[in-house]
Amino acid sequence: MINLIKKTSKVLKTICFVALLSLVLISCEKDFVNIDSTLQGAQNFNATKQEFPVLSYSKGYGEVQTNFLPANLLGYFNEPIYGKTIASVVTQVTPTSFSPDFGKEPKITSVRLNIPYFSTATGPANDEGIIPYELDSIFGNKDIPLKLSIYQNNYLLRDLDPNSNFEDRQAYYSNAIQDLGLDTQLGELLYEEESFTPSIAQIIADQTDPDNVIRTPPALNLELGPDPETNDFWRDLFMDDMGNALPHLLNANNFKEFFRGLIFKVEPRDVNDESYQIMLDFANTNANITINYTNENDANERVDQTYVLNFNGVRLNTLENNYNFPLPDGNANNGDDKLFIKGGVGSAGIISLFKDENGNEDALEFFKDRKDEWLINQANLTVYVDQSSIPNNTDGKDEPNRLVLYDLKNNVPIADYFLDVNTINVDPNLSRTLYAEPLERDSDNKGIKYKFRITEHLNNILKRDSTNVNLGIYVSTNVNLLLTSNGAALNNSLTFGSTEDKDDTTLDNVPATSVLSPRGTVLFGSTSNVPENVRPKLEIFYTEPKN
Repeated sequence: MINLIKKTSKVLKTICFVALLSLVLISCEKDFVNIDSTLQGAQNFNATKQEFPVLSYSKGYGEVQTNFLPANLLGYFNEPIYGKTIASVVTQVTPTSFSPDFGKEPKITSVRLNIPYFSTATGPANDEGIIPYELDSIFGNKDIPLKLSIYQNNYLLRDLDPNSNFEDRQAYYSNAIQDLGLDTQLGELLYEEESFTPSIAQIIADQTDPDNVIRTPPALNLELGPDPETNDFWRDLFMDDMGNALPHLLNANNFKEFFRGLIFKVEPRDVNDESYQIMLDFANTNANITINYTNENDANERVDQTYVLNFNGVRLNTLENNYNFPLPDGNANNGDDKLFIKGGVGSAGIISLFKDENGNEDALEFFKDRKDEWLINQANLTVYVDQSSIPNNTDGKDEPNRLVLYDLKNNVPIADYFLDVNTINVDPNLSRTLYAEPLERDSDNKGIKYKFRITEHLNNILKRDSTNVNLGIYVSTNVNLLLTSNGAALNNSLTFGSTEDKDDTTLDNVPATSVLSPRGTVLFGSTSNVPENVRPKLEIFYTEPKN
């Protein structure tokens, strides 16, 4: 009962926080609309602009929890600034039905794995029903092959953490290869390809009817068996000598204990290759392993049958890094010359608004004193790319197109994120661009600056006495994922899931959208060593009554 009360308390805290945040945001929106309408046509107001100081520095967050991710990375990426990362996947496999009847004289004919890529149709179907696609969420050069191996996993992945009396989910981190010794847990080799590259071709899901061939979008689609080496493996997993279902197919727990899943492992053919990482959609309904088999009917005819497994259990990414330099922990008191922003096992930029490099916050008091005088029309935070820190041969292609701004005290996006209704799921690069503009590039495709709108965030400070919390700048693959989940940073996980007594210089939670990006960039910092025109800039456009 005590455990139930603790769990209920946690849930109620979360619900209350979300409800309160929603009320605040709704009131923010109403205030904004009312202010705007009262100013139209008015002649007794002056519109002007004020710039304020910003203190900024880098902070690495180290290994990060990866069994919360909505998708997973697979591959090898040599990021031009930071260096090399190998992304592998470890996943449980779960039958979609239990206690199956495989019938009379069952015989496995094939074992097919299918995990969709993220892709976009680029045109209509042709006369044969074939649709052209391009792959999304692929980083690097997909034309440089990798070695891909798929093994049986011998390590038991737990759903719940015994250290929490089995109340909380077990956390698994990006260093699981080393921490759990997964390289020593490789079981049967089920698939191996020396030169693997992702295909943009549609997958033929069903061709039993020549007049109605069913095709699905591009995917990691390959044969896991049978062949002389794996046929016995799959049969022994499901059936006894008489073809009857084995006892571990009675329920999910039994199966996960007996067959502990798969390890998708990649290796570069040459460590100096650029190569690629690709995002896999394990949560897709088409992500599965299909066991195709035949059995005999009453007329002693062979009949086609299927038994399907999916990936609904525990799943994690492992990230093995060989970086060119240690990710820095910057100067929180005086700021840094450069901000190192890296996804994956990476680092973020920390922004302290209204603070100068001497730690002086007089500007904040000046700002708050305008509570009854200023009506904020718009506020922008702009950060500039340090192209001198980015190799010249990259041509801007690996610079992240989006960065996101995060409230480090409450581990949520800032208020302006919620008020940007421009949410586009089919192309996240175009989503919520009022809150966070895509990277502005020059004529050579190289990055110039990122701009964030923080109007409502500052209105909350000025009008509603909100705390001036530190903000985090992270790499993003998809700004829509900011509301999906966060992962605990291994070195700072004591405060994971709580904002009580949390200091906003600790990166204890990392947005999923950043963990899923292998990309990085370098921004100009805020010290006096940096030219003034490229330091982080806080601009407030406001209206005040004429004297």
